[in-house]
Amino acid sequence: MNLQRIKGLISQYKKWLISPSKFDHLYLWESVEYFQKHFNLDEGDLAHHFDLALQNSSSKRLWTMEAKFPKEMMIAFMKMDADMARWTFKDLYRKENSLDGRLNRFQFHCDEMYAVWKKQHPKALHLGHYHDADHWMACVYLFLNFPDQFTPYDLSTLQNLLRFVEAKNIPQNEDPERFFKVLKVLDKFISDDEELQDLIFARLSEKHFKGKTLIPAYECALLAK
Repeated sequence: MNLQRIKGLISQYKKWLISPSKFDHLYLWESVEYFQKHFNLDEGDLAHHFDLALQNSSSKRLWTMEAKFPKEMMIAFMKMDADMARWTFKDLYRKENSLDGRLNRFQFHCDEMYAVWKKQHPKALHLGHYHDADHWMACVYLFLNFPDQFTPYDLSTLQNLLRFVEAKNIPQNEDPERFFKVLKVLDKFISDDEELQDLIFARLSEKHFKGKTLIPAYECALLAK
C-alpha cells in the first residue's frame, strides 16, 4: 500500500468531518449502543432481546434492505429454535476460530434453520433468509458485538479502498478478513491524530456508543473512490 495515499485519505476524512456530511453515519454508533445494552445470548426470551437490540432512531439500513428483512427472519428462527439460533451466534462470536470459517458456518446454519422454517411455513412469501454469502449481515452482527474489531463489510468498499491506496492483488471475491486488516491500518493513523479524535467524538451525543470502534476507519474507507 502507498503510504502517501493513505495519508491523503486520512486528510480527506479530516475535511469530511468538518462538512455537513459528518453526521451521515451516526446511526452506526447508535446501533452499537443499543446492541451492547440489550443483546445477551443467555437471556430466556432471545427473540425479544434481539428485537430490542436492533433498534435505531434514525436508520435501519444495517438490517433492512429493499425487499429484504434479515432481522425479521432471524427473529423467526429464534422463535422456532432459540437454542440453535443461540449456538449459531456463539459460534460466530468464537474468537479462537478463523473469521472465514465462522462466517461460512453462520451462513450454513442459517440455511439449515431456513430449510426447517420453510417446511413449517410452506406458504410463506419469504424467498430466503437474507444472511447470504456476501456476509453483510454476519459482519453486521460481528460489528455490533465487537465494534473495536469489525465494521459493516461489502466487497465493493474493499475494492475501492485497495485501489485508492494502490494495493496489489485487488480481490474479485469476498475477502472480509483483508478488509478488516486494512481498516486496522487506517485506525492506527486515525487514533494517533488528536485533532482527528476530537472531531470524531464532537459529533456524538448520549445515545451514541463512546467506546473504541473501527467506525472512523470505516467512514474513512467509504471516502476512497
